[in-house]
Amino acid sequence: MLLNSRELARKKREMLKLFYARNFVKALQLYEEILVYIESDAEMRKIGGDLYLAVGNTSLALGEYRKALQLWMEGANYERARVLAQKIAHLAPDDLDIHSTVAEIYLKKGDTKRAVLEMSKYVDKALAQGKKDLAKFMLERIRRRGLTEYLPDRLKQLLGINQDIEKYFEEVKLEPEYKHFNVYLRKEIARGNRYNRSFSFILIHRNREKAFDTLEKNTIREILTEALREADIFFIGDKWLFVLLPETNKYGAMHVYDRLKEVLGEQFLDLRFFLANFPDDGLSDSELIKKALTYQEI
Repeated sequence: MLLNSRELARKKREMLKLFYARNFVKALQLYEEILVYIESDAEMRKIGGDLYLAVGNTSLALGEYRKALQLWMEGANYERARVLAQKIAHLAPDDLDIHSTVAEIYLKKGDTKRAVLEMSKYVDKALAQGKKDLAKFMLERIRRRGLTEYLPDRLKQLLGINQDIEKYFEEVKLEPEYKHFNVYLRKEIARGNRYNRSFSFILIHRNREKAFDTLEKNTIREILTEALREADIFFIGDKWLFVLLPETNKYGAMHVYDRLKEVLGEQFLDLRFFLANFPDDGLSDSELIKKALTYQEI
């Protein structure tokens, strides 16, 4: 039976009266009777969520809250949307998208700092859930919007924003094998310029004070010899490893990068990996190395 406007208004008043009297079961029965008529009413959908929550059905409550949130966003009622989004985040702590929504609300309100805080929560939760691709997507979104200054330092590092690049570069140059690596690096740059060829290299850093001992260097040599092509060249320093990949574009280098992280990671838990490609990341040896030092894969 279709309800006319007068009958609908009467049922809404009765439902609200029951709701405020905390007679949630009967109020919910009326709500479900008139739901088809109030689908686009954000306030009523929010009350529907409250009713489902009151009777212990969190899943249906979240469905109603999300619909109300969508309607308030579409109507630019950002403050109501913000309050409800925070309630959703509390009820669904694993929900990633709600942080994205709250971030958009704060951006609409001009509160950039809080917007990036919500984006950071998204990244942290995505990483905790093993969803690295989603974390990367949000970080790149932050970068494209020019909001990286508001990121916490730990996430800036994942984007390769490192204020200590010069310090690391000087440290790299002090490695005993750096001079040999740099000779080959310059040869590859010259060959790349002459024949319009691409190449890549990977730097691997032991992230602690202890240098590699002889046994560890022998282990690394065996692993790299097995994992790399005959054309690839590597140098083992005290705390830095240099891997040169001739005629390898960045896509191909990423496959090598992932493989080295896997095989070296089985033996060493304290390594950081960096990657650069010629000519995409630079045209000189120092430019390429500095660019590599800004690269850190999640």
